[in-house]
Amino acid sequence: MSTIHKDVAQNNWFKMSVCEQMGNVGSEVGRAVNWQNNYFLIFYYDHTRNL
Repeated sequence: MSTIHKDVAQNNWFKMSVCEQMGNVGSEVGRAVNWQNNYFLIFYYDHTRNL
């Protein structure tokens, strides 16, 4: 798995401004929400197809 935020992975988190940190947090939350929505749709369609 590749590292998306390489500067954060190199312990530069505390060197980043608060705005940069919040941007990184926001992008991770967005990824989590998108993954959750996609997982729900896959689960829903898979189960309704089997009925």
